[in-house]
Amino acid sequence: MEPMAEAAAFNSTLAEVDADQLTACSGWRAHELVAHLAAGSAAIVQNVQAFNAGGIDNVPPTAGLDERELPYREMAFDALCARLGESHEEMMSAIGVALSADPAAITPWAGRQMPIGAFVTHARSEYALHRWDLVGDDETGNELLAQPELTDHAVQALGEVLTGRGVAGGAEGAVRLSCEGRPDISVGVGGVVYAEPNSDDDAVAGDAAARLLLLWGRSPNQPGRLRAPGGLAQLVALKNLLAGY
Repeated sequence: MEPMAEAAAFNSTLAEVDADQLTACSGWRAHELVAHLAAGSAAIVQNVQAFNAGGIDNVPPTAGLDERELPYREMAFDALCARLGESHEEMMSAIGVALSADPAAITPWAGRQMPIGAFVTHARSEYALHRWDLVGDDETGNELLAQPELTDHAVQALGEVLTGRGVAGGAEGAVRLSCEGRPDISVGVGGVVYAEPNSDDDAVAGDAAARLLLLWGRSPNQPGRLRAPGGLAQLVALKNLLAGY
């Protein structure tokens, strides 16, 4: 499979940080962030290799985040970074085998059905987002996060997952997100879906990269990239719904 630009950009950034640097992920240093990525890739490898060996019935249940990440958090940082690269290559190889046999292959994943090809876009999203967690707003990050397929993945593949924590915490209502030249997005208790354009000037609006950050429970470092003409109530409702993935 082709090299992943988002992974290359993340690794270039990672080379400039140390294990103890704080990140935009609450409670995580760079060490925990890399452990999350390495463990996630390894979990996908386990899933897809099992699928390749015996189909859907051979795929084990997806382990929870803490269960799969703890061994990686205990690794030395240099070894952890090396393991991230190894697990990424193993993941891409396993996905390549699955898609060569059936480009529409679907596997069980975290309680839902996941197109195996979507793991690639999910990894691209995670690398782009977690790179932002390390360095914040910059030109490279804006270019990566603005890619429409990353927003498509958030809306179409994750849906209810992005609002799950907020809804569990009592969030209510629905808010539209707009971006010039892109479809509107409706964020509500039912999840995240594309919506028909609305002429009312009440959506929370911003550039494509800033909107994706919102969907993943983040906000750009430059607040002026976003506007909320619908008022404070809509902004509060949105923040409550998008409490983090």
